[in-house]
Amino acid sequence: MYRSFFSPSLLLGILAWVAAYSLSGCRPASVRQAPSVDQQAGYYTCPMHPQIRREQPGKCPICGMTLEFHALQPAPANPDSDSTTADSSLNLLVQPVTGTVIGSPPVVSLQAQIPGDTLHAFGYLTYDQRYTHLITPRVSGRIEALYVHALYERVRAGQPLMKIYSPELLALQRYWIQALRAHDTALIAALRQNLLNQGMLPEELQQVKQTLQPLATFTLVSPVSGWLYTPNASSDAGASPTIQPMQLPFVTGDYVQAGMPIWEVQTDTRVWAIVQVSNDQLANLSVGDPVELYREGIPDQKIEANIDFIPPDRDAGDARFASLRVYLRALPPGWKVNQLLRARIYPRLSSGRRRAAQPGWFIPRSAVDDLGRHQIVWVQDARHPNVFHAREVKLGFSSGDWVQVIDGLQPGERIAREAGYMVDSDSFVTRAD
Repeated sequence: MYRSFFSPSLLLGILAWVAAYSLSGCRPASVRQAPSVDQQAGYYTCPMHPQIRREQPGKCPICGMTLEFHALQPAPANPDSDSTTADSSLNLLVQPVTGTVIGSPPVVSLQAQIPGDTLHAFGYLTYDQRYTHLITPRVSGRIEALYVHALYERVRAGQPLMKIYSPELLALQRYWIQALRAHDTALIAALRQNLLNQGMLPEELQQVKQTLQPLATFTLVSPVSGWLYTPNASSDAGASPTIQPMQLPFVTGDYVQAGMPIWEVQTDTRVWAIVQVSNDQLANLSVGDPVELYREGIPDQKIEANIDFIPPDRDAGDARFASLRVYLRALPPGWKVNQLLRARIYPRLSSGRRRAAQPGWFIPRSAVDDLGRHQIVWVQDARHPNVFHAREVKLGFSSGDWVQVIDGLQPGERIAREAGYMVDSDSFVTRAD
């Protein structure tokens, strides 16, 4: 009699395992399927033009190639980690260089400082408009001759500008000649003064007295030396004697009216400097504060003067700035009208009405890219140290090589120290909104 090789318990265990295996084999195997293109995060792009991105498939608008789907990889779980995926790096590479720059420039952070006593500002030279002279005929008449050829022409004091025929002045001369022949002293003096008031020159009256013949025309001369403008043109920002001369507004044979200005002469012997400061700086300025004016690149050649005028209202062209006037009697050699200047203003902070300077956040002046109406800095990306984004900031006080940041940056953010090297000269910076 043989003994059974399998024990009852072992046989039951084997049967249970076989049954479980058979049941599991009947179920469909769970296969991990790749998500469809529609389920993945990504975009459609052109293999030849990666800057083209679309949410839907289509054709490249540049070359006509079929757009290919590009899947985005998930970002790292730890946002502070220095490791970045290859896909996120590629996304930064295709950003426009006018708003995002990749590189390793020196960086700086906001520095807490107290504004110094010296304010730095920009300005320019222009003619002193207080010394503008209008040329107005005192009698009506017809232009018989013109001795100037174009606007913005330089004229000298006493230079003839035109000859005018006036029936009114002609009749007044005949009355004066009758008084001369009658030797009426009182009438002669009164009529002579009347002729001078009407615009005739003393030498013209002397000629009439000697010949006892009236002059058919009288001469209109320039009262001062300077540049010839049309009325109100010298206050126009576009008007300048350095531009190409323009045609006169009238010709020989035209009529002029008494009391109507036809020209104005801007005296070129007196100039003033217009210094533009922000309205935030006006609280520490007053008329009489010392000013030093110097040209860019030549700080040693300077003019020492004082603030002569502070406008009571804001500039209509740009409400953020005020245009201070500094009256100048003479210019150093080489200084010209319409030339850009820099100014150092020294507020007299000893006055009791001035407010004390408050601490603020400052950055180097070289870190600011001045676009005219907007000031830009290049902020370092928090996750990508080699990536910098253009951002607009609002500036305040200037103290030496430092400028105050009022808005646009937060303490701890880093910016490129030299903004001028971030974008080439052919690019236009696009600030982030």
